Order: sequence, then C-alpha cells, then structure tokens
Amino acid sequence: MYQKYIALAALGSSSLICTTMAQAQTIERPQVVFEHAGWAFQPVWDRGEESLAGFYAYPTADVISLPGNIVRIWFESREDNAWGAYAVDPSDIASTVDQIEDAGGEGGVILLIEEVLIEDPSMPMSGPAGPITAGLIQSDPMIPIVENASQPNLLTQLLASVGYAAAPSLSAPLSTSSNAGTVSGEMKQALNCLRGEIDPFASMTNCMVCRCSTHFTGYTPTPPGTWTVTSSIRNGNRRCTYRRNGTASYWKTGEKGEPPCVSCAVGSATAPIGPVPVREVGTAYVDGTGPCPPNPESTYLVIR
Repeated sequence: MYQKYIALAALGSSSLICTTMAQAQTIERPQVVFEHAGWAFQPVWDRGEESLAGFYAYPTADVISLPGNIVRIWFESREDNAWGAYAVDPSDIASTVDQIEDAGGEGGVILLIEEVLIEDPSMPMSGPAGPITAGLIQSDPMIPIVENASQPNLLTQLLASVGYAAAPSLSAPLSTSSNAGTVSGEMKQALNCLRGEIDPFASMTNCMVCRCSTHFTGYTPTPPGTWTVTSSIRNGNRRCTYRRNGTASYWKTGEKGEPPCVSCAVGSATAPIGPVPVREVGTAYVDGTGPCPPNPESTYLVIR
C-alpha cells in the first residue's frame, strides 16, 4: 500500500486530500494535494474559510525513512508569507491537532488522515516531535554544528540517512531555517509556491521548485453513503469527525524530483484516471457539548 500513497496524489504520492465545504454554496476549495521532494503536502484549511491554515506533510514511497527520522511535519501558514515548521509524532498527534485548532484551523482532519495512513504497514508511524531548527529538532546538540557548517544541507542529509532526527529529503532545504520553528530559504519558497496555487489570499511568487499536483473529480460515496461519526470534548466544546468510503477520479500535473525536474503528468481534466477507492473525511465543531450535526462542515478526500 505504501506505493499507493506516493500517488495519493496520484495513487502513489501521498495520502491526499481535496477539500470542499459540505455546504458548497458557501465555500468551494480546490481538491488537490501536492508532492514536493518526495513528501506529500496535504492542505489544511481555516475553519469555514478559503484561507490556508498550513500543510500536513508526510513521506511518500519515493523517500526512505529510517527509525528515528522525522516522519511528519506541520507547516503552519503565517502572515506575510511566513511559515512555521513542527515535527509531529504520528503516534501522539493530539497536541498538533490542538495547536492547529487553537489557531482556527481544521485540525481534526489530521486525525482522519492518520486513520488512512496507519492502514499501510510500511508507512512510518512514529518519530520525534518539536519545532524544527536548522533541519533538526529544537535544542538538538547538533544544531550549532549544522549552523556553522560550510554545507549544512549535506550534513543534515547525512544525518537523516543514518536515522538521526531529521527529515529525509527535506532536511537539506530546512537546514537554512535557523530560528526555532520558522522556515526560511529554499523551503519557504517551495511552501509559498504551493500556497500560491490554492489560496486566493496568497501572492504568487516566481516558483522555481519541482512540484506535482493531484486533482480530483467525480467523487461518489459508496451506497448508502452513511457517515461514521465520532466526537470528543475539548475546552467544553465538541469536535466531530466524519468518514465514509467512495470513489473518485484524478489527474496529475506538474513535475517531481529535484532539478532538472521530471514530468509527473498523467490523465487530464477531460480524461482522468479512475475511478479509484477514496475515503471522504470531514469535521464539524459544536459550541458546547451538544450533538454532532448529521453532516460535516467541510470535507476532504483521501486516496485509500
């Protein structure tokens, strides 16, 4: 199954997601997931808005992850094209979900993405957590050495290749981010490129990075289309999570790999691939402890 996640954006690129509002007359969001440097970048949106909360990133089958590596990253969208980067332990994601929700994002969708990823026995399901500095976890004793290295990108790549707490294939672009949890340099440019394609409030930059996009169309829930709903209470309010299986078709555009980039194009908007099995997931937030509504406030598609 891990090979499939590589597309999740294309049946093998990442556990994907496309997202639309359940009440489509209010807001429609792009149904797309990105792949960059061998990682899937799943857009996560602000609740009830068209603005981007950030990207939840995880390695695809193009990346070799070792025990001890960073295997999930939350890239938090900030004002003025700024970004934060936080390594996430997928076996303990409650604090990341809370962090996203406290900032107004649909953090509950992270729980649902992990429900799909855990079904793949080859997907790494544990790793270090914390703000990322110079490609490593904040307070790591190697950070001063990386920051003073003549080629910090090569050093962090080497560390990742031996199972150190660094992100395989993303450790190099993150190595120049010297402030705790703040992204700069090449990684910042890549994130702004991805955001510029889907966030109407973002300014598009001159994008010179390889990036592959998976687009979805024609989603149909499996009859009878009933939602499986669970919920939890936090700070006196209810978080509701929804999931149901279905099918959808997809096509891919753009390029992947490292420069020189290689086309990842397959299918098209008029001749998509599929249909393929997907899971539709969504969230709703209730003030107080009242019952969950029958349908989510917004939904995402994840390739199974």
